[in-house]
Amino acid sequence: MAKLSCGFKCAKYFLFVFNFIFWAAGAVLLAIGIWFLADANALGWLHVANIAADESLIKAAAVIIVVVGGLMFVVGGLGCCAAWREVAECLLTFAAILIILLLGQLVTGILAGIFYDKITANVEQRMNVTLQSQYGLSNASAITETWDLLQREMSCCGLSGYTDWFTSWWYSNNNRQTQPSWPVPATCCRTMDPSSSHPINETFCSEAATSTYNITLQRSLYLNVQGCEESFKMLVRRHLAIIIGVAIGLIMVQIIGIVVACCLGMQIRNVGTIA
Repeated sequence: MAKLSCGFKCAKYFLFVFNFIFWAAGAVLLAIGIWFLADANALGWLHVANIAADESLIKAAAVIIVVVGGLMFVVGGLGCCAAWREVAECLLTFAAILIILLLGQLVTGILAGIFYDKITANVEQRMNVTLQSQYGLSNASAITETWDLLQREMSCCGLSGYTDWFTSWWYSNNNRQTQPSWPVPATCCRTMDPSSSHPINETFCSEAATSTYNITLQRSLYLNVQGCEESFKMLVRRHLAIIIGVAIGLIMVQIIGIVVACCLGMQIRNVGTIA
């Protein structure tokens, strides 16, 4: 049988390295997901790292990680074996799987665009439920910590704005027992710098959220008046170019993998095993 050119040999090794990295990443994700599902103490590591962890959400995320990691592990392994052992049928099968995955991603993206309003409305509704009825409950500490983290990191307050807290369970119940003068959580207050958790002025922050606040002082100096919904949308808009760039990059990598696998598979079929 005739040998393939140097270019096709390079394509073989490129495809092998590409799939080995893909396979290794899948193995890591698979191990992490299985660890969180199998180890009862795994959630404790999140608490040690000061990460809010609701067990049901973490378990669901772990299942998703296992599925994604397992898929990457199998596809990457198939690609490695196909490239290394120079099996045309396996290479073409690998290319077909990549095509299916690529089409799935494109369909998902299109559906997300079509149903964007419904998806965002559903997410906002669920967030509002947690703010209004679950924040501050003793059996919902993960939700409380998550809202505090969101407000602190994104410099926002409430979902639509700081007044959302006035109709919450926390405002009418727990707030009166622990912080009688606070109309909003302390994480709604502005801080000296992003890394600090201490408000610039606790008294002014509390007064800024009340109707008796002296309007001569700018409310936004001490209180994050913007809702987290708008803050998140602004964050996405600021990084939209990066998000689109990463998405296009991932699509291009998959297309390159498909083209290389198809070309290499067809060439191996035509001229035989690479020497």
